[in-house]
Amino acid sequence: MADGMEKAERSALPRLAARLRNERVRWGLSLPPGEAERMLRPREPRHDDGIATLIAEWDEDSAVRLLLGTFAPERCDEACERARALVASIEPDRRPLAALGVRLLLGAALRRAGRQKEAEQALAPAMPECAETGLTRLPLDAMRLPEPDVM
Repeated sequence: MADGMEKAERSALPRLAARLRNERVRWGLSLPPGEAERMLRPREPRHDDGIATLIAEWDEDSAVRLLLGTFAPERCDEACERARALVASIEPDRRPLAALGVRLLLGAALRRAGRQKEAEQALAPAMPECAETGLTRLPLDAMRLPEPDVM
């Protein structure tokens, strides 16, 4: 991943760099100094440019996961709100797979925050959708959260 990140930055490939950052967070790997703090700053996930939107969404997904990785109740609440905002920012009719992924992330965030009933409500429509479309691995991957102290 480090080699890919270096290549993405050297070749000015911001979408690849954002995706690799997101994978690093998903796997609980360390980030370059200051990167976690940069991703935790609030941002607007929607942009006029589709690539900028994807980058912002991946960075926001990373921020939610970083917040959840702290296990601090107030950070988990913030993660839930940010995940909810991310869900609201994606039009499910235009981008069904992206919408499905962030709904699963919201469910995972709510579960980590101890909001079981809300988590079940968020996940109820998503899980059958995964099964119907044959995306049976998606819930496991989308809901993988970092362990404590990845920041």
